[in-house]
Amino acid sequence: MPALFVLLVMRRWVSGVGMAIRLSAVRLASILPEINLLLQCMLRATTAVRSAIRNAMKSFAHSAKRLSSLLMSNELLGPRKGDCECGCGLFGTLIKHPENHVRGCKCPKCRGRRNRSKGDSKARRARKMLLLDGANTRHEEHWRGALRVEVKAGKQIEAINVRFLSAELQSKQSCAVGDIRPFAMIAMPDNTTDGIVLMRLSEFAQFMALLKDVSEQ
Repeated sequence: MPALFVLLVMRRWVSGVGMAIRLSAVRLASILPEINLLLQCMLRATTAVRSAIRNAMKSFAHSAKRLSSLLMSNELLGPRKGDCECGCGLFGTLIKHPENHVRGCKCPKCRGRRNRSKGDSKARRARKMLLLDGANTRHEEHWRGALRVEVKAGKQIEAINVRFLSAELQSKQSCAVGDIRPFAMIAMPDNTTDGIVLMRLSEFAQFMALLKDVSEQ
């Protein structure tokens, strides 16, 4: 009798375990699609994280390379300073042209560079005001227009400027009220029957434009 009771108990236990296993299998089968979807999402997320890590490493490597080049070129440390190469005794920011010279150096090379730069700037302004076309160059002989011009600037024309301003002031002091005609200084050198005309560039440009309008009518 006890043996039979034990067998009955074991049978019921095995039956219960089997039922539990079947239920677990059914539940597992029902959630397998969800588990599969979850695994796919995790895989995609892992791929995205890996891609983001690779991009971040590439960006970091580029930034490190740029920082290294900046440090090598001293851009982060500001402009390079030192003594002027020509031995003039100046100390300050070294310029590129002429190389290793200090801004404000008065050696012939630096003076020539500054004079050329000043002359080019004056020439561009004169060309713009006179509306001259042609080749885009600082050489006036390649410009086109109604006039052949040669632009001069600097100390070489200082005496001319002084004489012109003096003559202009003399004319203003004796001109009539309401006289708006542009002023022109006429220089008549010795040993020649011809003369030289000097006018302000702004007034000369207006005068040339007026002549052009009259000739086109």
